[in-house]
Amino acid sequence: PNGEEGAPYLGTQKCKPSAAEAAAGSSEEDQQILVEFALAMNWQKWGETKGWKKALSKVESAQETQSQELDFCGFHGVVCSDSKRVTEINLSKNGLRGRVPRSLFGLTELIKLD
Repeated sequence: PNGEEGAPYLGTQKCKPSAAEAAAGSSEEDQQILVEFALAMNWQKWGETKGWKKALSKVESAQETQSQELDFCGFHGVVCSDSKRVTEINLSKNGLRGRVPRSLFGLTELIKLD
């Protein structure tokens, strides 16, 4: 297939991670992925920023939050499992703009994206 080596594919290509890939994820990784996503999608211009604003108001890169434990399961539009893994993101009414970072595909427990 065309594209970058290891890039996620849609359509007839594998989209869902294998059991081994899913087990490799963690809530810490989910947090970093959400921060990267928010920064890439210009979260400051979203209609609803509950949780995002408090956590990210002075953040310019995801690396800045690596040593912090953010309450990302309380962010507007984010639903988590009991083990603090992101299972849903619903930000459809926030007027998102920008390029979705590839890292979003690292949310191995994500089952709904709207």
